[in-house]
Amino acid sequence: MALQVTIKGKAKIFRLFDLQRVMNENGIDIGEFDLAQNEDIQRLYSYASEYIETGEVGAYDDLLFDLHGIDPEICEIELKNGGERTVSIDEITLQNQPVTNLLKKLERFEDGRIFFTTLTTGDAVWDFDSEIEDEKIDPMKFSLGYYDCLEEMDQYDAISTTLYDDLCDTLSTDQIRYGRRGFELRDFVLHQQRLYGQLLVVRLMRDSRVKVLERVDLGGMEYADQSWALLSDKHTDL
Repeated sequence: MALQVTIKGKAKIFRLFDLQRVMNENGIDIGEFDLAQNEDIQRLYSYASEYIETGEVGAYDDLLFDLHGIDPEICEIELKNGGERTVSIDEITLQNQPVTNLLKKLERFEDGRIFFTTLTTGDAVWDFDSEIEDEKIDPMKFSLGYYDCLEEMDQYDAISTTLYDDLCDTLSTDQIRYGRRGFELRDFVLHQQRLYGQLLVVRLMRDSRVKVLERVDLGGMEYADQSWALLSDKHTDL
């Protein structure tokens, strides 16, 4: 029987959108918005929530990053190939995925470019199929991506900690392999508990010439009960 994998746990789905492109496609000049004005920031959140609710984000070439992740502290992995075996993350191989690869993508964007990020959390189950028919399965050959970040934190100013907070210490089910062989996602079920969004802006660090993502000061937005609610800074901790 071919190897099947089921992963259960607390999902972390992180998506980063080029909000500026989406708004331009809709005929809205984002240059008219002043990120120093609370009223303009609230209007940007309003547009962002509208595009998410209508499904317009992702319809353009605006998705810069899309991660299906899982909290390693709440994670159960089942390997099935005739029998069934539950393994811990200590028994498998974790392939580090550098967050710096994402930040390098910012180099093509100008200083001041506006993005919108969403972080969805909730209980989830992933089911994967494969054509792998090894009689004896070695858990160490089974690997998942992992955003560790510990070796990267010193490379960027604390201005990027919002990005690190969302991604670091997260397993990635997008990078799932057994040896050199991959898997096909058969089913994914998510019981969403929270959808949180916030505005980010590209900033050029004048001293290092490195581009980073800076969180816009005025809070964020949380989706609950079929509506977005604007949050103040003191309520934005994940």
